[in-house]
Amino acid sequence: MGHTTQTDSSATAILELRSDLDPELDDRFNNWCDHHHGELLSLPGVLRARRYRRPDGRRGTGRYLTVYDLESTAVLGTPAFLDHRRTGIPMPEALGPSLVFERTVATMVGRAGDTSGADALVRGLVHDRRSGPASLADWLLETGPGPATGVCLYQPGDRPDAPLVALLDCRSLGGPEAAGGADLLHETVAYRLVFDASSPRSPADHREPG
Repeated sequence: MGHTTQTDSSATAILELRSDLDPELDDRFNNWCDHHHGELLSLPGVLRARRYRRPDGRRGTGRYLTVYDLESTAVLGTPAFLDHRRTGIPMPEALGPSLVFERTVATMVGRAGDTSGADALVRGLVHDRRSGPASLADWLLETGPGPATGVCLYQPGDRPDAPLVALLDCRSLGGPEAAGGADLLHETVAYRLVFDASSPRSPADHREPG
């Protein structure tokens, strides 16, 4: 999977949520998410939680990006995870009518560089896989935005023919149009880090952005 340094090598999958809601509800949304992330991080197999926000404030699905690192996709079907869905702190009712989101479960297929985290991230899609995921991750690391410090590639589990999801940790951002590798990386969106914490069972500690 390329030359790699990462927070927890046992992470092989992600649960990704791209969401948006009325900006007037952002504070309430973020407060609830902070507690919700903490609850999920207490569950076996949930290794890390990160939340990002688009700095341009553009509305639409994906103004917020939440990424949970998992030991495997099987974590989402464990008794502990399913029980939390019934007993966890419920989302405030005020958020429901405004909140829209897309949920993706994906397995890691390529990784390169230092994926321990950065204060900025670019998300994109990769349609062309002729070079193989490991080579693609190395190439995006060398040519990506920021410049990129780490790259992870994921295959959505419910859509085997879907494009790969690319998450690129970056030192800084010049906007999605500044993303390198334009012939491979598509539908890029730039994000700033809002929250980053790891499971108490993980060697990584809570990290404040910026």
